[in-house]
Amino acid sequence: MSDVTEFDRAMRLKPRSRDQALADLVRRQHAVVAHRQLIELGYSPDEIQRRVRRGQFHRLHRGVYAVGHLLVPAKGHVLGAAFAYGPGALVSHHSAAWLRDLMSDSRAVTDVVGAAKRSSRPGIRYHYARQLHPDDRAEIDGMPVTSLARTLLDIAAVVPRRRLVYSIERAEKQGALDMREIEAVMARSRGRRGLKPLRLALREIEPEALFAHEGLERLFIVFCRRHEVEMPAMNAVVEGFTVDALWADRKLIVELDSWEHHKDRRAFEEDRRRDAILGLAGYRIVRVTKRLLTTDPARLEALLSERPLLAATA
Repeated sequence: MSDVTEFDRAMRLKPRSRDQALADLVRRQHAVVAHRQLIELGYSPDEIQRRVRRGQFHRLHRGVYAVGHLLVPAKGHVLGAAFAYGPGALVSHHSAAWLRDLMSDSRAVTDVVGAAKRSSRPGIRYHYARQLHPDDRAEIDGMPVTSLARTLLDIAAVVPRRRLVYSIERAEKQGALDMREIEAVMARSRGRRGLKPLRLALREIEPEALFAHEGLERLFIVFCRRHEVEMPAMNAVVEGFTVDALWADRKLIVELDSWEHHKDRRAFEEDRRRDAILGLAGYRIVRVTKRLLTTDPARLEALLSERPLLAATA
């Protein structure tokens, strides 16, 4: 996390400059500051206590203060909870999912995880982790938080499956879901309660689609599952070209066409040149539009079958 170390030390020696540095810091930190940061800025413990008595600093937790007033935003309370457990602590579980906009959280407590055995405090639910891998750490809006993969594993142990599935789908829509990271966190978390529910939830959201791009590719994967079409390889390389979907044994390629992709002549002509090269190599190319995918599934199913194209277009 960006800290007061980025401020020039000479600046901290001047009271006005020091106060300005503090103002800049709490602006970035959602109106809260840690005791250790005040010390780094040049405030002495006695001076901190004097400012507490004067009402300039307001104690939120031991070692954590709101500066100027107690109108602290929600993110300030979340960050303050992490500060209360020292530099290595991370916002986690429900609170991390809320920060990532994966689900709502109306509770009056903040979840924090750390690698030291500590007790919970009023307004903070502390979770002890035997170890926190470096890849479990991330930052959101200046706040230390568990990585997306770690967050999903954590909430998998404490929320109903429907909420977990919803959170995974939200992450996918944000373009943030990375199956390699999820597999890595599961591999190093053997015995965790969240492992089984996370695996089951991932199966519910069309796992092949996790490796597809947004939009039509996602819809196409859903179509294949619903109509029991053999699942293709997505974004495969054929003859030096990347194709949207490939059945290698049948030498069948599907290209998913959209207006956004073909709204200039160069893209249109390049696709036709590619089709010709792949055709000469013995591949059959079926171009699928969103309209065909969503309004005429029977015709699309026939196009993907072994039946002659004439039957599909009749």
